[in-house]
Amino acid sequence: QITVFIMVGVVVLIVISSMLFLRSPAIKQDASLQEVPEDIQPVILLMKLCFESVSKNAILLAGYQGGRPIIDTEYLALPEFYTSYAYFDGFITAPSLDESEQKMNDYLKSGFVKCLGNLSKFPDYKISPIKEEPSAASNIQRDFVQISLSYPIRLQKGGYMGELDDEYSAVFEFRLGEFIEIEQEIAKQTLSHPDLVNFTFLSSKGVNTAVVTYGKDELVYIFRDEYSKIRDKYIPYVFAVKLGEPYSVSHGAFSSLLGYTDVLVNISMDKSYEYPFILNAYNLEVYVGESLSHDFNAISPAGRNITYKISSSLENIYLNEQTGQMVYDPIEQETGTHELNITVTDTEGDNNTQNIFITVYQTEQQ
Repeated sequence: QITVFIMVGVVVLIVISSMLFLRSPAIKQDASLQEVPEDIQPVILLMKLCFESVSKNAILLAGYQGGRPIIDTEYLALPEFYTSYAYFDGFITAPSLDESEQKMNDYLKSGFVKCLGNLSKFPDYKISPIKEEPSAASNIQRDFVQISLSYPIRLQKGGYMGELDDEYSAVFEFRLGEFIEIEQEIAKQTLSHPDLVNFTFLSSKGVNTAVVTYGKDELVYIFRDEYSKIRDKYIPYVFAVKLGEPYSVSHGAFSSLLGYTDVLVNISMDKSYEYPFILNAYNLEVYVGESLSHDFNAISPAGRNITYKISSSLENIYLNEQTGQMVYDPIEQETGTHELNITVTDTEGDNNTQNIFITVYQTEQQ
């Protein structure tokens, strides 16, 4: 029988409805880049976007998956996502800080390389890595996580040849180190007393906690605090324990063990970090009597195919929805500045709209 300790403090039921983004991505380039032509800039932007995407996702997965961005042990398949076990049928399986950092580094390296597969969108560039794989380092502290990554490449296009050797870094306000310590302690307590859930201990940590039953012999712990956020949205910390034998739930006044289906735990994996993105959505200029041609170049961090669509009040404008090539022949009545909305959509239906301005000038007098 499950016996609940008298709860000190308030145990809240958590509603988590969306994934989260970097509050203020402290992304920097430590190495100085030489002056590069404008048409090289999309490659630089792509590498920054890949780091942002992969680093955010590493943090989020560490939260949802009990400190492990990569799960290579037993896991619990919840309806919305997977999470790992801190305790599994008589054994402590909670990760150590070192293990969590190693899994995070592995995820950063593999995810960054996968995202850079979008470099195939630049067939005119000759791009080759200088190192066999990226260098990644994560530093998990009690109340923040620091991530850094570098992957030098050689780049050649036309008469330009150079090396990009930036180090990207970001700091996340996330109590990951403390949450891992709490998870380890809960695993030890479960090993000693599998029939007890120590809410006194949990409330002493200043963490809003829900513990819900799942299946016949599993409990899911969900933490949330006011500090761990990305762009003002909370980062949850979730893990499970498998008791190995059926439990019975006490419904006393202080019981906070509830059925999973009785609690609105709407944790959905927001994939907006995988949305397609236009790399060269520049403002454009053209004179009446001339023809403007521009090839929009978009990438999908998820590696999906992309289609293009534009929305504009301009008349003689054409867009190849498969390649992103735009051609515009302005007329005299269109002199001035006009907004153009370009929407890119991938094969999963994820889309992103970016705005540019086209300025039309009168034909210069000879």
